Amino acid sequence: MRQLITVINRFAPRQKLLLTDFKTFQCPCFKYTQHQPLRQLPHASILQSLSDPTTLQQLHACVITSGLSQSLPLCNRLMNSYASFGLISDTQKIFYLIPKKNIFSWTILISGLTKNYLFVDAVDAFGKMVTVGLMPNEVTIASILPAFGKLGLHQLGKSVHCLWVRRDFGHNIVVETSLVDMYCRFGCVGAARKLFDKMPERSLGSWNVIISGYAKNSCGSEAIFLFNLMHINGISADYFTIMSLISASLSSEYLGTGPLIHGFTIKTGYADELQIKTALVNMYICSKFFHDAYSVFIEMSCKDVVAWTMMLAGLSSAKYWNKAIDHFNEMRRIKHMVLDSVAFVGILSICSCSGALQHGRTIHALVRKTGFCNDVFVGSALIKMFASCGELDNAKLFFQEMEEKDAACWNALISAVGINGLGDDAIDLLLQMKVDLLGRSGQLDDAYSFIGKMSLQTHPGVYGSLLGACRVYGNTHIGAEIFQKLSQLETADAGHFCCLSNLYASVGNWEGVEMTQVSLRSKLMKKDTGNSLVEIN
Repeated sequence: MRQLITVINRFAPRQKLLLTDFKTFQCPCFKYTQHQPLRQLPHASILQSLSDPTTLQQLHACVITSGLSQSLPLCNRLMNSYASFGLISDTQKIFYLIPKKNIFSWTILISGLTKNYLFVDAVDAFGKMVTVGLMPNEVTIASILPAFGKLGLHQLGKSVHCLWVRRDFGHNIVVETSLVDMYCRFGCVGAARKLFDKMPERSLGSWNVIISGYAKNSCGSEAIFLFNLMHINGISADYFTIMSLISASLSSEYLGTGPLIHGFTIKTGYADELQIKTALVNMYICSKFFHDAYSVFIEMSCKDVVAWTMMLAGLSSAKYWNKAIDHFNEMRRIKHMVLDSVAFVGILSICSCSGALQHGRTIHALVRKTGFCNDVFVGSALIKMFASCGELDNAKLFFQEMEEKDAACWNALISAVGINGLGDDAIDLLLQMKVDLLGRSGQLDDAYSFIGKMSLQTHPGVYGSLLGACRVYGNTHIGAEIFQKLSQLETADAGHFCCLSNLYASVGNWEGVEMTQVSLRSKLMKKDTGNSLVEIN
């Protein structure tokens, strides 16, 4: 009991809550008494002052055991508190238990969903609210507009804007700023600008929204013009303004303004922010000021994988191949640095362009170690690297080992075969790609029909691709016919036998499994076992 009283007094010191006011409290919950009804206690102040979800849950339990769980104002406060901690599922549970929800209940739910990036759920809740006959207020509209913008719901967004105008709420800087942001996300910067110009009052957030909107829609000149206008009006830039300004400077006509923007960033005191420094590196790289980009990168006290990868791309753009490889090796040596697919694609592209085969092999081993072998982007880059370095057999081998192949992987291999002067093989691969992609999408009949219409002699790899697809989708009829074709061509290997056996097993045809295994043993074939390399010491 004393613990709970201490906790609540700590969270609501201004109300000077006395021990005598909480004689109704009992740990872990409190009960209603005639001495001091719980309804008279300053719940709103307490809930607003909570700093951790555990205490909120304790207070919620006390509310339930005190018979106040049907109090609409108190439930709304609880919903708002849960939403502020990101516990949106608890917010929804309370909402659905309220028998008679008012506009504030709906608004708190919609706002919580939007702030927790559950935009589809927010739009769904807004639709249900309107369906039950409740009209949105200013706060509701301000809460739902970001969801419309994020999801690109033009018609709904414009309808709510019309509702706002028709109901004549007057000027509300929050709603008007949200409308400007929504139209910017729709790509309607003209409509956003008209709204912005009509605003009688503009906050820093309003300026940031319109500047960012122009920058994101590749209207750098307008973004910088508005930034200058904001500066003339005596409004100081903040972190978001500078990020938008850097983005605007990437427009072709402003690519040379990097040093000026960098100087302004230093002057405003935001130059040490990690995201801003990373953006500055990218700005200098896009402007082809590679030495300046590297200088900013070196000055960064804390570098994440994004900054390292961006600088790697910059060195690659400048064709500083050796420096780029050294940069990647330095990046690898950093403790707790987790490489991503972008970093691998970047370094493999550098190996391709520079012909650094030995380093490419090292990266290949690292790709296997880190589990990126089945990443289609990394896989495509590896195929291109091996082919560019004259290792076409390794490119083909890696391609065959990939579990997932998309059009980019096929294109990489077809291109690799083509540039090595193997035109017929490239055509075979093109046909095989079509069959493989049809098979992977489940269109087995179309794939088999396409094989039958081929004017050229069908490459065994085409049949192998379709046989693998039959195993995935459990089509024993086409699978058996494909295997028969492979046998007639005398190209059926142990892998094809195993694939057919697995196909039969997937549909429970154990007799077919036995027949396939017997046939495999009679031909004295054996599937190669998988091996792993483990470096010791």
